[in-house]
This record gives sequence, structure tokens and C-alpha cells, in this order.
Amino acid sequence: MRVAVLMFLGVALALPGCGGSTRELRLTLAPAADMNDARSCYVLARAVDGKAFSTESYDDVASMAMAPDESVLSALAVLPGVRQVLMVPLPEKGRVAIYALFKQPEDEAWRLLLPEELPPEVEIRLGRSRMCWTSGSAPKGATGLCRQRSEGR
Repeated sequence: MRVAVLMFLGVALALPGCGGSTRELRLTLAPAADMNDARSCYVLARAVDGKAFSTESYDDVASMAMAPDESVLSALAVLPGVRQVLMVPLPEKGRVAIYALFKQPEDEAWRLLLPEELPPEVEIRLGRSRMCWTSGSAPKGATGLCRQRSEGR
């Protein structure tokens, strides 16, 4: 009888939606009080490949805020100074990219392509017109990583 119950539990835990088999990234959004000139800002998490990430424009991504396609993992409006934590499902294919739709983005700092080997938790720091990311186990020199002094401003 115990063997049958243990086998049933093992099968139930392996099924999608049963027992939390979906892998997730804990994403903390930490906006500054002056983020986006003290206005709300849409933030999107998407599944992308590196090639598509490098060629898409701000307008391409901005259109997905109101009409998300299948690549959008999460989308929300972020308020200045209000921290939020989300659990973002990890894609089976591709990498996670984060986009902040600032009114006047600074250079390419409106988007980040997170590394293939993701830590379990990532913090996105949103400054006035740019963002960066940090994690307790972030690889040194990773693209978009926050610098100590400016902290994403």
C-alpha cells in the first residue's frame, strides 16, 4: 500500500501544474523615486533568443505592453519608489529579457538580456531613465550588471 501511494505521489509531482514543476525566477523590481521622471513605467519579461534581442526596437517591444504575444512571460506597470516581487516562469527555450518602457530611455539601458545560467533571484533596479540588474550570485562583468556607485541611475 505504501509503495502504491509513493508511486502515485511521484507521478503527481512530475505532472505539469502538480507539485510546482514549473521553474521560476524570483524577480524583484526596485524602482527609484525619480524613475521615469516620477511616473509609472511598464516592465516586461520576455523569452527571447540573443539574435532577436539585438535586432528588436523600442517600438517593437512597446507594442507588446498592450497586446502581449506568446513571448511575454510577465508585464506590469511599476510605480516610482514601490518595490514589487514577481515570480516569472522560465522559458523552455531562449533566455529571459527584461524591458522598461521609459519615457526617455538612456541609450540601450531600457533593456537587459539576463545570462543563460540564471541565479534563482534577480533584482532589477530602475533609475530615472535606465535599469540594471543584480543578484547575490551574479557573474562578475555580466552585461547590464549594476555598478556599485550609480546603482542604476
